[in-house]
Amino acid sequence: MPDGQVTANLAVTLRAHRLGKRAVLQFDSFDAEPKRVFAKLRPISNTSGRRAYERHVALFERLRGAVELPRPLGFDPNYGAASFSALPGISPTFEGSEPALIAQALRRLQRVPDLPVEHHTVTDELTILRAWCDRIHEVFPDRTDRFAEAFDLVRDDLHRLPHMPPVPCHRDFHEGQILVDGNSIGLLDFDTLRLSDPALDVGNLIAHLRLAGIRSGRRRLGAEAAIITAMDPIPANRILTWTRAALLRLAAIYSFTSERRATLRSLMEDVIWPDEGF
Repeated sequence: MPDGQVTANLAVTLRAHRLGKRAVLQFDSFDAEPKRVFAKLRPISNTSGRRAYERHVALFERLRGAVELPRPLGFDPNYGAASFSALPGISPTFEGSEPALIAQALRRLQRVPDLPVEHHTVTDELTILRAWCDRIHEVFPDRTDRFAEAFDLVRDDLHRLPHMPPVPCHRDFHEGQILVDGNSIGLLDFDTLRLSDPALDVGNLIAHLRLAGIRSGRRRLGAEAAIITAMDPIPANRILTWTRAALLRLAAIYSFTSERRATLRSLMEDVIWPDEGF
């Protein structure tokens, strides 16, 4: 069915697609009570889809009433399809009380006990970053030295962090995964949920805010500071270290897009010469 085609009282829209990995479909019904449902499809050749759905169900039950998550509606193994209800809300502006509310939702996620998920360690994170740096070396050899310097700095600083107990982490936490509905915060897409460092998610969010600020020419320094303050007692320097790791990954990822070179340079400068004042 073509994207956006309406059949009888149902419209189907392809919302996201990663070749060979997953697709996200949006279903809108136009019956007496209009309803929107999302279906996430994965290859039926493995169990990753079912396992991700089961993690979401476990998290949904434990966060009920504390943070809004899409309601799990079922999993069809014949199609590798997990279905979820739509959440109300709009994208965050990071103005007013929103940064504190988002940080509060993140802290509630971190307090969820006994989740059936694997660990994501500093070694795992560095393996991902190293793979991206290797791709840079293969395709953009003129950028190899800068990425190698940045990787070494991030690696050393991550290894210097004192131990903190791992907590549930989204691991792909950015503005696109957040919905604001009044004073209620909704969170989306927990495919990469793991137990990891308490500063990982907030660092990733701030890195994406930095990217948005570089693109727009308007840094959200007030929002960054408000989020970091609300994440106390996680130390600000720990958050900065994970922010730099996320910035390095973003610089590598967007090197393979039409992103402006000036944006990429700014991301790398924030990795190598970070502003520790926040």
